[in-house]
Amino acid sequence: MANRHFTRQPRFLPEMPSGEIEIESPPPMPQKPDISWAATLLPPAAMIAITLLLAVTQQQGMYMLMSLGMTLVATLNSLISVSKQKKKFRDGKRQREAKYLQYIAGIRAEMSVQHNMQIAATIETNPDPDSCMARIRSTDSKLWERAPVHEDFLSVRVGIGNVPSAVQLKYQKERFNLEGDALAGEPEKIGLEYEKVNNVPVSMNIFADEICGLVGEGARVADALNAIMLQIVTNHG
Repeated sequence: MANRHFTRQPRFLPEMPSGEIEIESPPPMPQKPDISWAATLLPPAAMIAITLLLAVTQQQGMYMLMSLGMTLVATLNSLISVSKQKKKFRDGKRQREAKYLQYIAGIRAEMSVQHNMQIAATIETNPDPDSCMARIRSTDSKLWERAPVHEDFLSVRVGIGNVPSAVQLKYQKERFNLEGDALAGEPEKIGLEYEKVNNVPVSMNIFADEICGLVGEGARVADALNAIMLQIVTNHG
């Protein structure tokens, strides 16, 4: 068998996301108009009653009609003002909800990008047995790339599972609210949704843990040991 000359290349690690993203709490609810229908309708109703009474008793028809008209106009203005206040409150609630949900959608999109980066980086640095065999057969430049100076020295892939997100979400948990704000729970909801990354390689660091063990059926333990040894001889010179 002919000898092969192989030069171990400098290791270039894939970009792994890090840091934290702060999720802002929803803005305060718009002030609900404090409308008293009694205070709004009772005075003009009393004025109308008095006007009608005077019209009957004093027979001053024209004057009473003018007074009645002015009272009705004032009542209509009050009702229009109340309607505008209620519409402004409803519009404020809709705008608040739309803008905050758009903001939350942006956070969700950013976290999806970060998780995809983490998945890709984790898979590249922790190849499965088939990828290890392919590197050996092709004398890939990634052979024996790990050295004791690397954090993942003697770190081996033991399966697929869920791992903590490399990017942490910082948020304030929902507080008790008498008005029942539907948006108040959004930060905690997205925080729980993205606190872990699913279906990625899970590793065990033999160098850091020092004492490790495998428990299970003999055939499955043997397969796991073969996979671990294959990773060690592939990734470590």
